[in-house]
Amino acid sequence: MPRRRSESVIDVLSGLLSVMPAWAGPALAAFAYAVLLWGSPLIVPPADAAFSPTTTLKQVFGTAGVAAAPWVGIGILVLWLVAEFQKWQRRWLVESHAGPATTRELSWQDFEYLLGEAFRRQGYLVEQTGRNGPDGGIDLRLSRRQERLLVQCKHWKVRQVGVRVVRELSGVVTGERATGGIVVTSGSFSADAKSFARTVPIRLIDGRELDELIDSVRNSPRVEKPTTSLPPTSQLCPECGAPMAVRTARRGASAGSRFWGCSTYPACRATRPLSPA
Repeated sequence: MPRRRSESVIDVLSGLLSVMPAWAGPALAAFAYAVLLWGSPLIVPPADAAFSPTTTLKQVFGTAGVAAAPWVGIGILVLWLVAEFQKWQRRWLVESHAGPATTRELSWQDFEYLLGEAFRRQGYLVEQTGRNGPDGGIDLRLSRRQERLLVQCKHWKVRQVGVRVVRELSGVVTGERATGGIVVTSGSFSADAKSFARTVPIRLIDGRELDELIDSVRNSPRVEKPTTSLPPTSQLCPECGAPMAVRTARRGASAGSRFWGCSTYPACRATRPLSPA
């Protein structure tokens, strides 16, 4: 079973900033600066205090806190700027995606960012864990309500994913007591992989379904905020309970018409008619 790398304070802070709203970074930097600048002197003992190791430590920490205040504030702002750039980069990967040709040009890391953003737009909280390269084990951890999913990404260089990958992910899902797993590839899956996946809580997303997924979330970047002028009874999927988003039919007899579609499409294909406002 892949071991999870222990995270530093910077890793944890970067992860928090990546899911917090844009205003939270400057606010956190200002709060940390104020606490260190005005809070640190409060632990400094008075000048006439009796000498002791504890008194010396309080003086050292109090003085160091004041000196570190601007650097801590600047450090948080730098991490915030990096996080905001990464958010923009992930959004751009989804918005600029133009099918299989675009996917083949992505690096393995951008491929993971693309999928992470797609799942975010479906309402999942996404933890990006793929730091060990294109075959480093679990790449994404997803959580939504009571659902916890482990995702493994296989880039286009793997033309067909075999059953071994699915078996390994199934073992990790069992070991971590997750509710299920997802294997995503821009290629395809072998017949054995598809057959085994039907016996375990593992979902397979091949290149065709991946393009459908990206296309669906690109048309609904904010599924968590449905239009308030539309009937509230149409905002939750009748089959899986996820938020529904307004779609536009692109082909068939209903081309051009709008309807409610589940935000987790293509995992759930439930639809509802869109009542006129």
